[in-house]
Amino acid sequence: MQSVKVRRSQISAEQAAEVIRHQLGGDYQVEPDGATMLHVRKGLAKARVSLRDEPGGTVFDVQGEGSWGVLPVFNLYTKMVNERGIARRTASLLGEAQAFREEG
Repeated sequence: MQSVKVRRSQISAEQAAEVIRHQLGGDYQVEPDGATMLHVRKGLAKARVSLRDEPGGTVFDVQGEGSWGVLPVFNLYTKMVNERGIARRTASLLGEAQAFREEG
């Protein structure tokens, strides 16, 4: 899991989803799941993002998810691949997003 802290606080899952959609492009599905969680998907690539407020900003915890199949080893393998791929890319773009750099 990768954690990224940004200066802006009180960020909603919908606001975060909008920024991620804009950065990743239309091939990715980015869907809020409640007020503090969202899912990022493209094919078998999946990541879960949870948000939490802390003093001085918001922390995004980004984790790759596995794809359930017949073999448990497939789930573990896809989780590892997604942790290094889509989760890392999502965490990086959240940390660099201009929209989250200042209070607003």
